Amino acid sequence: MSQVGKEIRLNKFFSKGNAVIITVDHGGYFGPLPGIENIREIVSILADTDIDGILVNIGIVPVIKDIIKKLNIIVRLDSSTSIKSNDFTEDYFIASVEDCVRYGADMCIVNVYLGCKNENMLLKKQGEAYGMCSHYGIPLMVEVFDYKNLDFHITNNKIDAKIKFEKMVNKLTPEDILFDSRVVLEKGADLVKTYYAGDKESHKKVVSSCPVPILIAGGPNITSDREFLEVINNSIDSGGKGVTIGRFIWHEQSNIRERINAICKLVHDRKSIDYCLSMLTDCEKIQ
Repeated sequence: MSQVGKEIRLNKFFSKGNAVIITVDHGGYFGPLPGIENIREIVSILADTDIDGILVNIGIVPVIKDIIKKLNIIVRLDSSTSIKSNDFTEDYFIASVEDCVRYGADMCIVNVYLGCKNENMLLKKQGEAYGMCSHYGIPLMVEVFDYKNLDFHITNNKIDAKIKFEKMVNKLTPEDILFDSRVVLEKGADLVKTYYAGDKESHKKVVSSCPVPILIAGGPNITSDREFLEVINNSIDSGGKGVTIGRFIWHEQSNIRERINAICKLVHDRKSIDYCLSMLTDCEKIQ
């Protein structure tokens, strides 16, 4: 079982030191959200930026194969539920690792929801995915959710985004994030996608306890561009390796390129927050 393929593919995402990955797989759960109704349009925009990769569901790959240019592709292995489902955590395999490799994927990803009634099944799924990814030489990212914060991800995104962000309260503690990240590492993960732990010292503990690349997701308690850039900056200062985000980039359908360019300058070039904010034409609170 060779790890050469894993290393080659993984290095593609970190050729600039840290990674910026944009997620556009939300349609598999929420349908055609504002910002990703036209998947080819948003991917065309992303392909002309300096991001390191995109996350999609396997059915989208053939639709965008001619416009991805230099983008690295992460393909989701699991789903099978939508917001119409009675249990959002019933995530089963919808794609095989072999299919992902045939489709040109550079990485695979699975979800794990810790603390829910399906936790055993989800961790078993993760372990199986890790074994298959190792066999085919492709990295596996594990996106870990805590049951305390599922409401942020399950909420129907058709409601006004501003109301949504104002109502959401980040319920996770640094200890939750530390625990969740280590649990999924133990089950097999080449990268872990989790939340910022709230402060540098807490996030350093997450990084040191989970010695694979840690990438942060957007969170429900972030309400401005400055705050988001500060969270990204602090996570990297703490040893994190980048960011994987979606709705904070394309949900507003404005300043997409500007936000991406600012984030790339921060993550790749380690420019100052003030410098990155100066690249934005609208630095007001996220609407």
